[in-house]
Amino acid sequence: MIQPSEILRNGYEGFKELLKTTRMEIGLCACAGLLLGTTILCNHESERGKTIPLGFSEISQIEEDVRYSNNQVEPEEIEVMTNRGKRMITHIGHITRYLASGNDAVMKIFESWNESNEGDSSNMGRRFARELESHYDSLLNSHHYSLDNLLDDIPALADRALNKLDDFVHVKRGIEAVNKHFDMSWDENHIDHYRTEVYTDTETYTDSDGNTHSRTVLKTREVYDHTTHYYTYNPAEGEASSKLIDALLGKYPELKLSEKIMMAKKTNSGGEDAARKSRKERKDNPLNAQELIDIARAWNIGSTIRVNLPIVSSTYSGFPFRADQWRAAKNTARSEVYDTYSRFDSGPKEFQIAEQILAEGRSIDRGTFEVLDGIEYTRAMAPVLKEKVHQYAELINNGENGKAKKLRKEVMDISKTIYKKNFKGGLDVERVRWSMIALGGLLGAVAGGLVGWGLDGLGNAYWRRKEYNRF
Repeated sequence: MIQPSEILRNGYEGFKELLKTTRMEIGLCACAGLLLGTTILCNHESERGKTIPLGFSEISQIEEDVRYSNNQVEPEEIEVMTNRGKRMITHIGHITRYLASGNDAVMKIFESWNESNEGDSSNMGRRFARELESHYDSLLNSHHYSLDNLLDDIPALADRALNKLDDFVHVKRGIEAVNKHFDMSWDENHIDHYRTEVYTDTETYTDSDGNTHSRTVLKTREVYDHTTHYYTYNPAEGEASSKLIDALLGKYPELKLSEKIMMAKKTNSGGEDAARKSRKERKDNPLNAQELIDIARAWNIGSTIRVNLPIVSSTYSGFPFRADQWRAAKNTARSEVYDTYSRFDSGPKEFQIAEQILAEGRSIDRGTFEVLDGIEYTRAMAPVLKEKVHQYAELINNGENGKAKKLRKEVMDISKTIYKKNFKGGLDVERVRWSMIALGGLLGAVAGGLVGWGLDGLGNAYWRRKEYNRF
């Protein structure tokens, strides 16, 4: 019967032989480096994800600015229908109100998340529920609107915002049709051709006596020769494209945002405190007044509406010229086939004009879609988010922590998605950077591999010296 000690000894000897005859050290050290690098970055990003930078809109200050600018004792109010009845709110502009409310709603949830991550992790779930309830059921001194009211108002505010963007909605629909016909007006295909090339090469061989010789041999290889480019024009689609773009421009000669999105002229203590605390402000390097106002305006400057729609409007303003270009080009457009000694080709002038209009049309479509998608998603998910916040608190209070953990993730995922869709140029709320974790693993693997390569070299030197000493 084989003894355990013998098995261990045989295994050790076999492993030692592997180290001696292979480069296993490199692979082992690379794996160890990968694991270490990933673990370190995972822990770092996990800690980073516990604090989300906050930036409240200072909506009450915007209301005060409206009151002052209009020299009114009481500013104009608008009526908002919620699932709990009518509510009157200060009229500061429909898009401004929608964006500020959406920002502040998720910021209250993020603030609850930050507070819940202070202290030991075992009680994090209950702290999160307590913080949510404090934001939900009362008007805190630092902010004038509760989470309850904000989530209630958002669907109606989203509808009002979409009404203000009505021209963009209709132009997007028209552009979709224009793009479809321009895409079908041309078809391109490129076929590469190769030729057989004969060349000489030197190869070495070993004869029966073990001597090495070289000789010149003829070989063949396939090399690129030229490309045939096919551009097929569809006149019916080209004509339809021209008519549709002319009709769209006739109905909407220009495309502009009809409302100025307001932002606060100054910050207040509540928003400043939240900004400072969420950024772990150092006493020797506090945030200055300009930095605080920039944070309070991040929702405005970084809103998808402010980022996308000026580009959409600017691109659309060039469409009258593009329409004229195509109106002339379609009269000379025809299918063409020709060869070039390059795989890449721009195509006929008429094809290039159509492709340029298609690219710009897709840019308008994509830019507008991102704005509308953010508003529609928020309108649909605000009531869902409100319900999940309620459910989470109930589960925690009932001691159902397992179910509550899943719900907590859903609350945070929805909140982050609302923010990222509506404020693409805003604050960094997705704190865990998976790319950094992957980079950490890669660097760890490279470093480990280099260490393994060094150990392999030292090991080989050791075994050579040992063999030499034997003789």
